[in-house]
Amino acid sequence: MKEERIRQLFEGWMNGQLSESEEQEWMQLLVDPTLEDERDRIIGHYYQDLPIGHRMEPEVADALFRKILPAPVRELPQRRRRWGLLAAAVMAGAVVLTGAIWLAGRTKDTGKPVAGNVYKNDVAPGGNHAVLTLAGGATILLDSAADGNLASQGGAKVLKLDAGSLSYQRTAADMAMVYNMLSTPSGGQYQLILSDGTHVWLNALSSIRFPTAFGGSDRTVELTGEAYFEVAKDNKRPFKVHTGGMDVVVLGTSFDVNAYKDEPAIRTTLQQGSVKLVMDGKEMLLHPGQQGETEGPDGLALVKDADVDQALAWMKGFFSFEDADIQMIMRQLSRWYGIEVRYEGLRKKGSFGGKMGRDLSLTQVLTGLSQSGIHFRLEGKQLTVLP
Repeated sequence: MKEERIRQLFEGWMNGQLSESEEQEWMQLLVDPTLEDERDRIIGHYYQDLPIGHRMEPEVADALFRKILPAPVRELPQRRRRWGLLAAAVMAGAVVLTGAIWLAGRTKDTGKPVAGNVYKNDVAPGGNHAVLTLAGGATILLDSAADGNLASQGGAKVLKLDAGSLSYQRTAADMAMVYNMLSTPSGGQYQLILSDGTHVWLNALSSIRFPTAFGGSDRTVELTGEAYFEVAKDNKRPFKVHTGGMDVVVLGTSFDVNAYKDEPAIRTTLQQGSVKLVMDGKEMLLHPGQQGETEGPDGLALVKDADVDQALAWMKGFFSFEDADIQMIMRQLSRWYGIEVRYEGLRKKGSFGGKMGRDLSLTQVLTGLSQSGIHFRLEGKQLTVLP
């Protein structure tokens, strides 16, 4: 009886015909660990019966992803690829989506290690880790610091709000400019609220240098690595992000800046508002959905239809790859898991597509990637990409 009900709800869910109460019933059945075998049989049969050339409509793919958002694995079929239906299973007490496509063709991820892989250990995902450097050079390890008032710096109170965020609150009208720096290690991320109300999300292996309280005619910060900004509007004082190779100038907007030294270009991706990019006297104006990147030592290139979701995925807790090569993927993994990546033999060619939660362990991510035929050897913090 339960299996037949699961079948009815699954088919109704796929066709978008469930009522609100039926959707709640379906989600409860989906995460019930006692019904794992029934779910696997029903969804597995549906998956195997699909013709290999069948394609998932974008609306269905989006619905599948959004309806199971709490899952630790979130893999979506990518555009222009044959696809497999995302099967649902329960692993470690949480929903896991399997059967996604990483390269071309159709594969079914069983969650088990793929032959050819050697995992002598596992590596936990990153988290909220950062170090605050005060004016004068004193440092505070935010992982172990208690919540509350940490210091008074240049006319502002420094407050740790919780395990992953820091806030500056101005206490004096006119003070000399004093600078602090927030730095994340590999496997670290942190949120920062500047004294003007601007919110900053700092990615792994990144740092931002900023005044404790803004003064003068502009609001300038210095960034290495990657950060997402939601800038508080101030028509009288533009907000500037200096990366060393490109300056981003805004009044009030939301955007991502990727300025890692090991990436081929510095990229600014605009979500809303407008920003101006400045490089060696050259300027470029970005509108929502566009991306600007450095091109050569003194040029700027415009990407009009940028993949904003992919650029912002890290801030929302995902790895997102679209037409990504193995080197790009490994750069992201090395920062988040704090590993050293080596390549043995010829590098695997081809593009990858997929979406995964950044709360996965490293071997879970590698298991998904290995469905495309790439193998790995993990020994301690050293990951070797095998032919």
